[in-house]
Amino acid sequence: MSGWDRLMNAGLSAIQSWRDYGAEPTVTLDGRYADRWSWYAGTWQRDITLAVRLRSQPLLYKNTRQLWRTADAIASLYEQFVYAGDLPDPPGAAGDMDAFRQRVAASAIPWQPTTGDAAADDALLVAFAEMASLWRWRQYMALRPKLGAVLGDVLTELVDDPAHGAVWPRIVWPGYVVDLDLNDVGDVKRYAVEYRVEVSASTTYGRTVLAESYVFRKEVDGESFRFYKDGRPFDYPEIGPAVQPNPYGFAPAIWDRHEIVFGDRGMGALDKTLAAAKEINSLLSNALDYQQKQFNAPVGVKGAMTGNPLRRGLGSLLPRAAVIDPNEDAATIAARTAETLGLLPMGADGEFVTVQFDVGKTAEMVGLLIDAVIAESPEARYGQQLLEMSQATGPAVELILAPIAGKVKRARANYDPQTAKLFQMAVSIFGYRLANGDYDPALVARRRSRYDAFRPFTPGAFDAGRMDCGIADRDVFPESESDRVARLVLVEQLQSPVSLRMAGLSDDQANEMIAGREARQAKAAEVQRRAFDRGDDEPPDTGDVGAEEEVTG
Repeated sequence: MSGWDRLMNAGLSAIQSWRDYGAEPTVTLDGRYADRWSWYAGTWQRDITLAVRLRSQPLLYKNTRQLWRTADAIASLYEQFVYAGDLPDPPGAAGDMDAFRQRVAASAIPWQPTTGDAAADDALLVAFAEMASLWRWRQYMALRPKLGAVLGDVLTELVDDPAHGAVWPRIVWPGYVVDLDLNDVGDVKRYAVEYRVEVSASTTYGRTVLAESYVFRKEVDGESFRFYKDGRPFDYPEIGPAVQPNPYGFAPAIWDRHEIVFGDRGMGALDKTLAAAKEINSLLSNALDYQQKQFNAPVGVKGAMTGNPLRRGLGSLLPRAAVIDPNEDAATIAARTAETLGLLPMGADGEFVTVQFDVGKTAEMVGLLIDAVIAESPEARYGQQLLEMSQATGPAVELILAPIAGKVKRARANYDPQTAKLFQMAVSIFGYRLANGDYDPALVARRRSRYDAFRPFTPGAFDAGRMDCGIADRDVFPESESDRVARLVLVEQLQSPVSLRMAGLSDDQANEMIAGREARQAKAAEVQRRAFDRGDDEPPDTGDVGAEEEVTG
């Protein structure tokens, strides 16, 4: 091997090491994601074995419960606000495109086509609206941000279904993604999904299914789809041949990462404070259990028991299990009674003593930890803070909750490009199938408006730039209608073009406002001039839109 070859191999190894930095071994992925999800779902103690839970926190109290929960509040922030609002229905063949564009701009996903052609922009908006309607995206658009916030990352693949004339999105558990290759901007180049399948014996739906257990694996890249069963290529009856060509030229999947760090795996919103949250719940659980022990502490009896309690008429006070033999001595009966009733027999000089602890100190330690967690994850209390600001406007809320709004916007910067990529790929697959005539003509005829929306996007449309599109920025806490009116009143008082643009108006909007203001002023001046020429004692009120009509009439 030449020196140049050795240098190139060393460079490639260094690059691969940099790409893999921080990535966890495949064998730990399933436990990693299961631990995160069970903490969010509240099933942490039941679903995950003690060994898995204590892998990173070996000092946790063994009976730790989730008494203080923040996972749902944190995940709900991203579930509600990454894509907040509604989605517009498709405009239809004779729809008002101007009104449709306005609905898109104010929707949860404000698409912003950049094809450079107005007709192509409109066609892309209609295709995306048809896609969202087909997918029931109003219901599912919040799922990826929620899963990403909890798990750190999630795969969404597109399932091509020519038999039913559709392309479907499928969310894949990230622990099943055992091999993943992303390019430098996060697009999926190839991936492999692998998991164990357990099939129970069944005779439902008129079919006899034998019980079996096997490992399913699927490998996808821009050239082919490959399927395996227990490590060997396998022709699944419901899927087809073990190796199938990929006609699209790209891997039809996106990989969402809630926070992008080194490696291909992302970091979730719960990750940074998960260890501290477990510590807090460990302390709370331990303290609560100790208090319960205090409440149920056994009663110590001072003095020794002499004689047989049965012969002293005390037998009715003892449980039946404690009465073994009437001829037993007092010491034996006392021991059995203490075990049954939870009593501690003592000598004449005995004294019952329990270990005491300072509840205030425990509360102080827990409070300190909670403050640290909230400082790291302010999302945990955003709901409480919103309730306390019932009179604040949308912009004021966003200003006060700036750290939370900043986190949501940062998350949007990761999810929005992948959403655009998902819709672009789905529209491309629809266009490919329509161009090849792969859909049932009767089905296409029944839903002509739907399929006509995808016809312009034939193979090559993406490379030609006819599908270029992004998602516009939007407020995390949008202003209400009354807030908007009040803001417009203030904007109306601004005079210079610079101040109007600084207030958020575009150049076209600022020019339109200035032109309208100048036209109204010119009209008012004309009304006053005519009144002066006629010698009116008092000029008409030029603020009245109909003033000129009154004068000239």
